[in-house]
Amino acid sequence: MNLKADTAPEAVDTILEELRKLPSEISAIREYQVGPGLNPGNAGLAIVALFDDAEAFEKYRNHPAHRAVAQDHLVPAMESAQSIQLEV
Repeated sequence: MNLKADTAPEAVDTILEELRKLPSEISAIREYQVGPGLNPGNAGLAIVALFDDAEAFEKYRNHPAHRAVAQDHLVPAMESAQSIQLEV
């Protein structure tokens, strides 16, 4: 996702901190990585989450902790986002 240009570095730190709490709050997450993008020409923030199946992903997506982080931190700072869910 790309964050708004005026997003303060402290806000980015808070977003990352809140996202990194989710695996301890949502048991459906098997693996979770989040961090800032390294290439200025690409997205500013990335989340990679692994789940055992589509049902686990739905539990994560609908979990109150996930929704709160999105609503309180991500959405206000987000310029744009792309996501993909795939089954392998």
